[in-house]
Amino acid sequence: MAITGGGGLNVTQGILTLLGGDFISNTAGQEGGGLFLDSSTQVSVTNTTLIGNAAKLYGGGLNSELSTTRLTNVTFSNNAAQAGGGAGFDNSQATWDHITFSNNSAGVAGGGLDIADSVVNLTNALLTGNQSPQGGGANVSAAMVNLSGGTPGNHPATLLGSTFTLTDASLIHNTSLSGGGVHNGSLSRTSLMNVNLSANAAKYGGAVVNSLHGSLDISNTSLSGNSAEFGGAISNLSSGVVTMTASTINGNTASQSGGGIDAGSGRVTLVNATVSGNTAGTGGGVSDEAATVTLTNTTVSNNSASTAGGGLANEGGAFILASSLLAGNAAGGNCFQAAGTITSHGYNLSDDSLCAAFFMDSGDQNNVALHLGPLANHGGPTETQLPGAGSPAIDAIPQNANGCGLFITSDQRGFARPFNGRCDIGAVETGYVAPLLWLPLTWR
Repeated sequence: MAITGGGGLNVTQGILTLLGGDFISNTAGQEGGGLFLDSSTQVSVTNTTLIGNAAKLYGGGLNSELSTTRLTNVTFSNNAAQAGGGAGFDNSQATWDHITFSNNSAGVAGGGLDIADSVVNLTNALLTGNQSPQGGGANVSAAMVNLSGGTPGNHPATLLGSTFTLTDASLIHNTSLSGGGVHNGSLSRTSLMNVNLSANAAKYGGAVVNSLHGSLDISNTSLSGNSAEFGGAISNLSSGVVTMTASTINGNTASQSGGGIDAGSGRVTLVNATVSGNTAGTGGGVSDEAATVTLTNTTVSNNSASTAGGGLANEGGAFILASSLLAGNAAGGNCFQAAGTITSHGYNLSDDSLCAAFFMDSGDQNNVALHLGPLANHGGPTETQLPGAGSPAIDAIPQNANGCGLFITSDQRGFARPFNGRCDIGAVETGYVAPLLWLPLTWR
């Protein structure tokens, strides 16, 4: 056991190249149960496992302070700390590829990772079975959690926040009170690209919590089967900003509000997105308490609410919709407004009458059959729903109207808009045939 840092190995102001090895069941009195890095600018670790290590404070498997690291083919499993059960970062930079975090735990924040005032790029990663009260998979913030009563780490006078980029990854079965998969906040920015977040659970934000002026960018990502009391997939709080493009939120549940998204405050923007098959007490698709929620070319379908607002529920915020469709949100209806505003910018469709008081702009239609197909793979990285023959969504938007062909130049799958000179309402543009695998015909 190391009294302070690095139960297995302590590297301070040094160079480390590790081409393989195991750090197993080491302990540290403060940080870096397996490996502690301090002010080390050249660290490369490959083909290594860190299993069952523990630190009293930060970084059960690994803790990095003022260091730059490159890791490839590394596994963190069953490590524990108060912050950063698998790994902790403080004023550091990391580029990691083919990384697994499994069954790590943190008593306060970041079951898999705790990222403070750092830049972390994680590619081809799996985070599964990690748990912590804040950020079951990862906690991203502007300052390391203060666990010792003093000032942790070597923070500058002005906290700039962290940047966490997660690409080609899966977050599965992580648990937390706030942010089952990821908790992002404190002026930090998290970007999720080509990520699968499924079966995560929390009280707030089954998959993700974004709060405290944090920025959350989501693209080409699927959030499915997550659960919470508030925000089955996403909970946005304390002036956070969420921007989602070309992504699908489906099959999530919230026992209270926001089966797909619970927008408590701040701004939430969806473009070329699908919100389908989510359930909640209020706001099966999206619940808005005091945020500005903008939906552009978004499909909201087959969501349900036991109380009100199967599709959208407004309890004091501002919904702004353009070129979007709401269909089949039968339990609770497509639109519900207790307070706040719902504003149409045109070319919105509803298959019931509950949006009629709001959908009165150019191209809006209410009580129309939309002939929407099931959620399925129609090409692209995420599942979508196609309007069928005869749907009023098809070719409804003239070129240059509502951004058609101007700033709306593709659909959720990445297929070009417009098609045949006009754009479809909703997340997908019909008329394309998704690429299929064709095998050669062989005569014998």
